[in-house]
Amino acid sequence: MVSYDFNHPILKKHYRYERLAKEHIAISKLKSNRIKVRITDSATKLKIPTKYEIDYHIRSIVGIEKDSRVPRFGSKHTIEISFPAKFPLESFIVKAITDIWHPNIIYHGEEKGKICGNIKGMGKAYNMRLLVERVGEIIQYKNYLAEHTEPYPFDPIVAKWVLEDAPKHRVNFPIDDSNLLEYTPPPEKEEYTPPPEPEKPKIIIKSIKTKEKKSGIIIKSVNKKRNSVE
Repeated sequence: MVSYDFNHPILKKHYRYERLAKEHIAISKLKSNRIKVRITDSATKLKIPTKYEIDYHIRSIVGIEKDSRVPRFGSKHTIEISFPAKFPLESFIVKAITDIWHPNIIYHGEEKGKICGNIKGMGKAYNMRLLVERVGEIIQYKNYLAEHTEPYPFDPIVAKWVLEDAPKHRVNFPIDDSNLLEYTPPPEKEEYTPPPEPEKPKIIIKSIKTKEKKSGIIIKSVNKKRNSVE
């Protein structure tokens, strides 16, 4: 469980770090079979995360064949979320690390990977947890804009493909209609109980004392110790 002492001087003095700590707590509570979060950078001796990578295990389009324009699909997509120096006055920086073919994600040019989360003006209550869910819905094509209307597609080439080519190839939207927040907890670990040790064989010590005369030979008293197993 992630926790912070918000009376710590760093958090009391710097609102940015206080907010980043709260973002960390919020995202740590996200449980999902399809969304995996990892920290890639942090700041201060409190190790407050400043950058994350998010893996989405959902089906979506990762590109198209150059000649046939047939879509290529993938089942794992990674984005990066970082926080500018003036956060939260400046919003999150969101970028796709892997190829994602979507009209609201730039696929071509120097800004490739930039995602239009359309989060400006959503207020201070809009946190990273909501952003992660929103981007997941974008990747699933539950949320997309291909028409040339405001706020306009981020990548017009992809938008044109969605409008003109996707119907030809019978591509249905959303691409993936699964529940992003579906979660199955791992099975509880059973306590290991070592198998019982095998019983050691009992050792019986027998004393043999005999004295007999046989065929003219006298067998004197014999005192022997012999091990036997019952």
